[in-house]
Amino acid sequence: MLKKNKFLQNKGLFWKENADMLRAVSMLTQLGLIMAVSIVIGVVLGLFIDKYFGLKGVFIGIGAIVGIVSGALTDWRLLLRFFDHNNNEKDNDE
Repeated sequence: MLKKNKFLQNKGLFWKENADMLRAVSMLTQLGLIMAVSIVIGVVLGLFIDKYFGLKGVFIGIGAIVGIVSGALTDWRLLLRFFDHNNNEKDNDE
């Protein structure tokens, strides 16, 4: 008879024991993706505007700055929501 894998026997236990760590990893991933996508969108829009008006990099820089600011604000709002949710969970546990 085949032995069952220990992990498969306790498949729900891993997720319950490491829930806080997994939430933190998920949050870090979201923060990084939000910043990267915001900057790329700003630079690409700046590139298109520069090509349309025949400029040489003016709007690429402006787009990068707007992307950085937009990503930072979005990350800030996400972090506030994340920490508020965690504080509410801790208050309910007590």
